[in-house]
Amino acid sequence: MEVVSAQMEAVLVPYGFQANGRLFRLRSSLGDWLVVDLQPSDGSIPERPRFFINVGFTLWSRWSWDRSYFNLAEAPKVEECIWKTRVRPEPANGSSRWEMRPGPAAEAVLEALARVLDREVGGFVRLLDRSFLRDLVDQELGLDYATWQVKAWLLAEEGRVDELEEFLNSMEAEDGDPLFEAMRELAYSKGDSSS
Repeated sequence: MEVVSAQMEAVLVPYGFQANGRLFRLRSSLGDWLVVDLQPSDGSIPERPRFFINVGFTLWSRWSWDRSYFNLAEAPKVEECIWKTRVRPEPANGSSRWEMRPGPAAEAVLEALARVLDREVGGFVRLLDRSFLRDLVDQELGLDYATWQVKAWLLAEEGRVDELEEFLNSMEAEDGDPLFEAMRELAYSKGDSSS
């Protein structure tokens, strides 16, 4: 797995990621996080490693709340992010698991990994650009299940109280839910309600 991690590091560090073993993190100037990790798969053996490449993204505001509420470390892991996905091999054949076979095939997998990861990470890094992120959530594209949470946290960060309340009401957000209350509290601390 060390050779895979080294290949990932060679691709990710030029984008600004900090490497910590099999975990790579990039933090924006606003405090948002992009996290990539190398996860060994069940059935992986040293002669034939099988693994996943996981990617996570979280906003500073959500991470700040998660850290406080769940007593988490200073920097997130992929599984703690608001949005998660996997980098799939080519051809994916419906699976997101990578596999290295011994011999010359291993070098081909490493080359494919570098090519695919380099292509994909450019798109992931764009999530740290707030203009791009706002456009993405306004169009309800690209973040699947996490789109509504990212949109709500962005509204809260910008102090857009009325829009946040309207949005949360449209999502049938329950009063008293700690997550929604944290969004509301942040919005009120950043702006004023016009009502």
